[in-house]
Amino acid sequence: MGKNFAAILLAAGKAERFGAPKIMVDWNGTSLIRHVTKQILTLELSPVVVVVGAIVEPARQAIKNLPVTVVENKRFNDGIGTSFSAGIRHLDTVVDGAFVFLCDQPYIEPSLVEAMSSRADEGEVLYPVVENKPGHPVLWSQSTFPRICHMYVGETGRSIQKEFHCIEIPWESKKILRDIDTPEDYASLLGEKE
Repeated sequence: MGKNFAAILLAAGKAERFGAPKIMVDWNGTSLIRHVTKQILTLELSPVVVVVGAIVEPARQAIKNLPVTVVENKRFNDGIGTSFSAGIRHLDTVVDGAFVFLCDQPYIEPSLVEAMSSRADEGEVLYPVVENKPGHPVLWSQSTFPRICHMYVGETGRSIQKEFHCIEIPWESKKILRDIDTPEDYASLLGEKE
């Protein structure tokens, strides 16, 4: 492939709708943040940056022996865009782009990451689409990094996508749309697992 892509995991939110630190909920006998981080580490993406904020020390402890860089976003109250910015700013190596993952989306499909990597030259922002719904992860090319580093409070990755050449990657699996916003979502996803 010849290209090197970083991974940024956003795990800094307050989880207000969930009512508790959802990144620490149990998933297959481990914390959700550890589960998602370990999945990302199987994808040959480097470096891997985990952005924490509302929950710092428990999150650090949960992933302390994994080969990742943990970044604390002290401005997490200003929205997810500040965490996105913090992750990009802390990339310590030159990469061709960065995959952005959300900690509350536990299903990551390696074949999707491969498909997106192979098409990276086609656009500045690539994201999967399942039945007309955008999913995750999102791949941002290196050319977008300066803009990401200067996001305003209230901006999100989705709100600035329109400034770039975006490519939709059609995908069939609805699992990549699953997320945990509420206790009901969590219970539902636990019910889906074997």
